[in-house]
Amino acid sequence: MYNNIESKFSNYAVPIMQQSIHIHYWLDLICEAGLGEEIPQNWDEFWQFWQKAQKVLTQQSNNNIYSLGLPMSIYGSDTYFIFEQILEANNLQILDKQGKLQVNKPAVREKIIEILDWYTNLYKNGYVPPNAVDWLNYDNNTNFLNHNTLMTINPSMSIPASQQEDEEIYLNQMRTIQFPNNPNGREPRYLVSVKQPVIFTSSPNPELAK
Repeated sequence: MYNNIESKFSNYAVPIMQQSIHIHYWLDLICEAGLGEEIPQNWDEFWQFWQKAQKVLTQQSNNNIYSLGLPMSIYGSDTYFIFEQILEANNLQILDKQGKLQVNKPAVREKIIEILDWYTNLYKNGYVPPNAVDWLNYDNNTNFLNHNTLMTINPSMSIPASQQEDEEIYLNQMRTIQFPNNPNGREPRYLVSVKQPVIFTSSPNPELAK
């Protein structure tokens, strides 16, 4: 971590686990829509693929499914994690090397607004469940597992892990894939969330914490 007083990086915490972002989708529903098993890897084609799938499935009388299980809520950390991954895909760094926000820079601010418009338009255009604005972290999981969404993005493997005892779902119906290529065509780099305990100098019982 960066020490703002000493103006240098040093070790202040012990990492105990890490997790990264994954895309989960229902293969059986994709096949039902007649779209085949191959998911496009180009950025625009990737997102258009799911929108097309929703339209096809809706025409087949599956009116209760939405193509994208994207959280839109301020209440869940998944929303921030996924949105920051999309910022990364667009090569936008909102922090400098010292960890200071750059959102007040006109070029950065303009790009954030552009990406935010893109993200929220998926909701406004009816490809995300209406209640996604109220989701907590588990709600995109629940909506996906209840077949309310065709795909969802999650910063862990908790969704497939919850289905391991059902081999039909785990092995045949569900798939997990990586992010599509970035809009500039390059392969994605992934945000990693590191879970780590920190003992503050002012902690009342630092030795007990250790």
